[in-house]
Amino acid sequence: MSTRKASKAKRTATRKLLPKHLSMTKAEHARFDLINKIHPSNWTPQESYEFYLLLGKHYLGAAYRKSKRTADNKKFRRDQGYYALDKAARIRAKYKLKPISV
Repeated sequence: MSTRKASKAKRTATRKLLPKHLSMTKAEHARFDLINKIHPSNWTPQESYEFYLLLGKHYLGAAYRKSKRTADNKKFRRDQGYYALDKAARIRAKYKLKPISV
């Protein structure tokens, strides 16, 4: 196998490390930016729930993406992602919101 083919196979294999559900779509990025422009004190419970779901997904995607980050930085992002998802679950339970999939 040539060096070029080997490096392409390696890149493809590392891309598969990131689960599909952790990579944010353009629509999710747009929704995240839209909610982020509103001050948190003015959020509705639904917006708060969506924001923390998307934030958790963003952090988890950054933690598992192959990059030049250190192991400590990846662990920090993973922990922050799980914290944001837990907070979203608490908000959903408190206000009895319907679960959404992002």
